[in-house]
Amino acid sequence: MRKHLEAAQCSVHLDLAPSIIGNWDASRLEQVLVKLLSNSMKYARGSRINILTRHEGDHASWIIRDSGPGIPKEKQAHLFEKFERAVEPVTGTQGLGLGLYITKHIVEGHHGTIDLQSEPGLGTLFVIHLPLFSI
Repeated sequence: MRKHLEAAQCSVHLDLAPSIIGNWDASRLEQVLVKLLSNSMKYARGSRINILTRHEGDHASWIIRDSGPGIPKEKQAHLFEKFERAVEPVTGTQGLGLGLYITKHIVEGHHGTIDLQSEPGLGTLFVIHLPLFSI
């Protein structure tokens, strides 16, 4: 995604816990990460994006934070629903408002959770919790 990050003038900073091993569908979780990064590039151009991973007992956590404009409170409750977008489309952006809906279903399909924290003007934080071994 390097070319896309450069085009969006975004920098990515990683803080990854060593050796987290889980029983997951790598392709689907890659789709989740790509969607969250793509959203940051689209809506928080020029932003610093931090990606952290943590091993917490029998769970792993992913934290993706950007320093973009944030998401209005009234939009946050519905952001994971079909055809919802955080803001009116930015000039040149495309999408149907399905990305976060699909992302949530992928995470929940792994018996995990995804949460959103955002303040207008202060950026957006997504936190994903995944069990290391789902039943």
